This record gives sequence, structure tokens and C-alpha cells, in this order.
Amino acid sequence: MKLLYNIDFSIATAVFLLVFLLYVMFSYDLRIRKNRSFFFLLLCTLAADIMDIVTAYTISNADTFPVVWNLVMNEIYYFMLGMLGFFFFLYSQEAVGNDFLDKRPKWQLSTKQIHVILMSGYVVLLLINIPTGVMMSFNGGRYTHGPLYFFMFSPHFISSCLYSSGCWLPSANRFVTALTL
Repeated sequence: MKLLYNIDFSIATAVFLLVFLLYVMFSYDLRIRKNRSFFFLLLCTLAADIMDIVTAYTISNADTFPVVWNLVMNEIYYFMLGMLGFFFFLYSQEAVGNDFLDKRPKWQLSTKQIHVILMSGYVVLLLINIPTGVMMSFNGGRYTHGPLYFFMFSPHFISSCLYSSGCWLPSANRFVTALTL
């Protein structure tokens, strides 16, 4: 078995996440929304890590797997990364408190709406990639980045910036207000 990637840390991470996930499942009250959000964040992280291990193996042995299989596995992996961003947002929103969502003007899109728009565009890019290979493809049994490969990560970057500003700015405002009192 030849591998182009070192998956040792990914395997160790998957084992740790599985143990931690079981701990959270049996120790935390999952009826509480914040705990449930954290549980789904862990679950999605574990799924993305497992898909990373699977795709590392299938990419390394791309000449022995059907192209369609490799493409589908990588598409699922990249979709899981997109969902990971969404679950990170949900947990961050619950951990910090979601009062910052209520302080926006009615005409302004909510962060959930922005994320749905970004994820919709991301899914469209993933679907367009299947027949065209504009983001990644398998040519001659080799994994190849397409011309739009870096667009695969832009929705995650944009949503992370939005979530961070949405979560931390209200906290910073409360901190500054507390200092001035």
C-alpha cells in the first residue's frame, strides 16, 4: 500500500475524536442546545477526518480505483468540510449567545441566510466540478487541481470571517461598555 500523504495524525485524531464524542454523548445533557451543537460539531469533524483518511488512500491509489469513485469520495469530503463550517457557526453562536442576531436591521441578511447562500454556491461549484473538473479531477490516474481549486475554500473563509465578527464584536462591545462604567 503506497500513500502520498501521511495519515498517521489523521488516524490518531479520528481515534481521539471518537473517544471524545462518546464521552460527550454519555456525559453531557444533549437536550441543552449548546451541548447538542457541540456534539454535532464533533460528529461532523469526525466524519470529515474519516473522509480525509479515505480520500488520502483513494488519491494515493487513484490508478486502482474507478475515477467516478475517487471523484465522489472527494466531493463528499469537500462537502463535509463545508458542513463543518456551518456546525462551527452554530456552536459559536450558541457558546457566545445568539443575541447579536437580533440586533441587525430587518433589511440585513442574517448570518444563517448568508451561510445558506454561500453553501448553495459551494454545492453548485461541487456539482459543476463533476463533469468539468474545474476545481479538481483525476487525469490519467492522478489527482489534479483545476483552475478554480482555490474557490473551493473561499466560502469557508468568508463564512469564518462573518461568524467571527458576528460572535466577537458584540462581546467586545459588552467588554468596552463594562470598562467605561
